[in-house]
Amino acid sequence: MTVRSHNGSEPDSERIAVLDITDPVLSGMIGSRLRAMYDDLLNEPVPERLLEVLQRCDRSSNPPPERGELRNGT
Repeated sequence: MTVRSHNGSEPDSERIAVLDITDPVLSGMIGSRLRAMYDDLLNEPVPERLLEVLQRCDRSSNPPPERGELRNGT
């Protein structure tokens, strides 16, 4: 990992970490972590409030507007 300031000069109080994500080992580690994080998210239950909103949308008597058509019919 390389640390340098935002303007490329010597490190100071405004340092940024620059990672070489072309490194296959680092890229694999990042990918594994992201997959694990999102796998956990996909296994979370859908909040009841969101389910209610989706059900109301499904029951709506107003069909969605056609592409390019405004909701008020103009």
